[in-house]
Amino acid sequence: MVMKTKEWHLKIGTAMMRGRRRYFEDACVVTAAVPGQPNVRIQAVFDGHGGPESAQALAVNLQDVLTAATPFTQHSLEQACEELERRLKNSVARSGSTAVIVIVEHLDHKEEVIVQGREIVPSMDGHFDTIQELNSRFTESAPREKIEIGNRKRPFKLHVVNVGMASSPRVANRVLARNLRSCCSSRCDVGDVSSCCHPLGGFVFSLSARLWQVTP
Repeated sequence: MVMKTKEWHLKIGTAMMRGRRRYFEDACVVTAAVPGQPNVRIQAVFDGHGGPESAQALAVNLQDVLTAATPFTQHSLEQACEELERRLKNSVARSGSTAVIVIVEHLDHKEEVIVQGREIVPSMDGHFDTIQELNSRFTESAPREKIEIGNRKRPFKLHVVNVGMASSPRVANRVLARNLRSCCSSRCDVGDVSSCCHPLGGFVFSLSARLWQVTP
């Protein structure tokens, strides 16, 4: 079963599905709004193991815990994960779940940048007298991108999107955690929400400072 939805389409909603063994496994997808934070959306996926109770308990408590953690910081997200884990321990006899929690925030801040391939290259001064002058910086390294840039009109305005991801040891997907630790990079690629990663003790906290989305 596959659920497809456009980003920002659902203000709040939950979709659940059960495996062939209803008593043993289930999955839950949550998209939720945060009261008082109109630009913030929470998207989470829980996959329960050993019974559906864990995924359901995490889904029920997610919005409440993360709302209390606002404004989102590294420390508040860590505390939110600890609180989710505590509630899971206290309410579920057979606990076991993998979880991916993504917090997405739209900002009004805009900057002028250049798109070179999949990499975002912030412009040093943000000013180019002509399209030809802009193109000349990438003639040798990215001829295809030169053509694409040449077909656009100045200014090249992009929306900044902040994405935070946090998970605790009990609910974290171990494979995800391994991948996050190995993908740390100083560069942020388009569509890569785990480009800047920071292992913090038992936690994996991933924050992409700049996830850019091109606007026409």
